[in-house]
Amino acid sequence: IFGQEYIAPFRVIMVPCFFMITGFFLFQDNIQSEFCKVKKYCLKAICLLMAFGLFYDIPFILFHSRDFSIRAHIDNLLTGVPICLVMWYLASLYQGLIVTHSACRISRKLLFLFPVIYIIFRTVNTLYLHIPFHANTLESTLLDLANSTCFISLGYLIALYYKEISSNRIIYIIGIIISYFFLYMGRIGLYFYLFEPIFILL
Repeated sequence: IFGQEYIAPFRVIMVPCFFMITGFFLFQDNIQSEFCKVKKYCLKAICLLMAFGLFYDIPFILFHSRDFSIRAHIDNLLTGVPICLVMWYLASLYQGLIVTHSACRISRKLLFLFPVIYIIFRTVNTLYLHIPFHANTLESTLLDLANSTCFISLGYLIALYYKEISSNRIIYIIGIIISYFFLYMGRIGLYFYLFEPIFILL
């Protein structure tokens, strides 16, 4: 498709943007109020994963003689992969919310660590490990978890420092242009993973 290389940087940030927006709206100054919102949201995500797991699995059981597997549904809840691959982000979302909120209960300053961990993990994976995304393995689940915690924490940080950062709009414009350039030039290489969080944040 003509021009697809120009929209590629936008296409790959949809789920990270969803994670960040979720973190922004779930953030609360009161940690107990935040816990109630996060718990309710996580339960909804888990229920959706269970419902979609059954929805995807039943036709295979009825028409392809596949046996019902409790293990597959448990794996589906943990990774969103074995039964309904398209739901991987829901598993990553509720796990990321649990990790991010747990860190906040210790110290809000820990939120700054998650984007750094994500960039390091993605860079090492790109150069050396080559772990596939959204696979039914522990390594892949950890990679997805690093993804979700990074952008959920960015959403938290935006909510936390909203008044301080909302007045510098010219910085947003310049940052978006610079970040988009690096995303476009190296969207499948090292530069992509270094500038993806910055581009999404702006």
